[in-house]
Amino acid sequence: GGQIAEVLLWPFGGICFTTRAGGRAPKEKLVDDLLIVSAGPATHFPMAALWCALLAMFAAACGEIAMAPAWHHLVPFSRVNSPCTDFSGYNSHCFQTWSGYLTYGFIVHAIQLNVILFMFNVFFPMYPMDGAKLIVCTLQLFCSTSARCAARVLVY
Repeated sequence: GGQIAEVLLWPFGGICFTTRAGGRAPKEKLVDDLLIVSAGPATHFPMAALWCALLAMFAAACGEIAMAPAWHHLVPFSRVNSPCTDFSGYNSHCFQTWSGYLTYGFIVHAIQLNVILFMFNVFFPMYPMDGAKLIVCTLQLFCSTSARCAARVLVY
C-alpha cells in the first residue's frame, strides 16, 4: 500500500498520484501498476453482463414481443433491429406502450455503451487513458524498456 497524494480529474479520465510502499522491487511495482491499470477496463465486462441479464429478464417478462437475443448487442457498431411499436393494440408481438419501448432502448444502449467504453479505454493509447498505461507497463515489464523508451513508443 501507499498513500494517495492527489487526484486530478480530466474530461476523459483522471490521474491518481500515489506514493509507493517501500521495500518493493521495481518489477513488483510494475506488476502492481499493470493490475491496477487493467482493473479499470475490466469493470466493463461484469457491467455489460449484468445489463445483458437484465435485458434477457425484460424480454422474458414481455412474453410475445419479438426481440433479438441480448448477446447480439455486445457486437459494437452492429445494427440490431429493434422491436416494433403498435400503440393501437392490434399486434401482440410489438410494444404497445412507450414505457416498454423506452426501457428496452435504455437497456440496449447501456450494453452498447459498456462495450464502446471498453474499446475506447483500451484501444486508443492516449495518455492518461488506460490503453496508454497498459502499453507502457507491458513494455517495461516484458520488454525491459526504460520509461523514456516506452513514452517514445506512445508518441510515435
